[in-house]
Amino acid sequence: MEKSFNKNVPNSTTDEVNHGTGVAGLAIYQDLGGKLTATTFSPSAWLANARILDKNEELGAGQLFAKVLEDAIRHFHKQGCRIFNLCVCDRDKPYQSRNPLDVAEMLDSLALELDVLIIVSAGNLQLTEINHHHTNGTKYPDFLRLPESRILDPAQAVNVLTIGSIAGTHRLVGSNHQPFVFKGQPSPFTRSGPGINDFIKPELVEDGGNLARDPGLKRIAQNAGCNVITTSNDLGKLLYRTFGTSFAAPRVAFLAAKAMEYLTGITMANGQSLKPSANLLRALLVNSATVDDGCV
Repeated sequence: MEKSFNKNVPNSTTDEVNHGTGVAGLAIYQDLGGKLTATTFSPSAWLANARILDKNEELGAGQLFAKVLEDAIRHFHKQGCRIFNLCVCDRDKPYQSRNPLDVAEMLDSLALELDVLIIVSAGNLQLTEINHHHTNGTKYPDFLRLPESRILDPAQAVNVLTIGSIAGTHRLVGSNHQPFVFKGQPSPFTRSGPGINDFIKPELVEDGGNLARDPGLKRIAQNAGCNVITTSNDLGKLLYRTFGTSFAAPRVAFLAAKAMEYLTGITMANGQSLKPSANLLRALLVNSATVDDGCV
């Protein structure tokens, strides 16, 4: 199932920027790097694709973010979807209590009304921002605690699961780079909480990749060795490497789908199949999580 909700491209669900395809690959396979060695690819669920942005990563003319998301969630809920993965945030709106909360409020309302689990990425610091802190001497993880490094709208929503990123590895390709952080530590690009009324945000973290130090050029850069492997929009390549909280969130969506699959297989005393609530799924995911030594 797929549908565009962007007025600029009403008839196209093509992923020109290689973002949605990568998110989708991790949502249904979770760990493509591991799948390559196991040579087994078993998707966790059926996937529905809602296109929100155009190739310039913009909404359609005159469209409001909250309204577009509501239309997409309501549309696919009618098709039977109960788990939604949102990896689109407003990079101009780090969480501040004085900012409008219309998008977050809409997600909170829909999560309760429709009994759906909405998983939202925390948002990323851009490489230019990280390099700015590096040049100015603001050390890691201090710059993650700055007001401008807070989670992006609508990751502050209360009734959703917000997902940050930790480094899945510190192995690198090439000899001229050094890992920025070690495995299990918060990724240098992940944004931090708390959220509304000091709610814990993000509630969960997953592997979204790492970055590297380039001592020669004195800058922070990507390195293929510590990026996340996921699906590509290029049929000639099939896979590519990237990083970001957008690629941590769908790993949690995968786990939510597996939990729902297991729970709906339980037959209750009345002979009906169990229908787990969104709150039950949220509780199981959060209470099944472990604290990585690198984050302590």
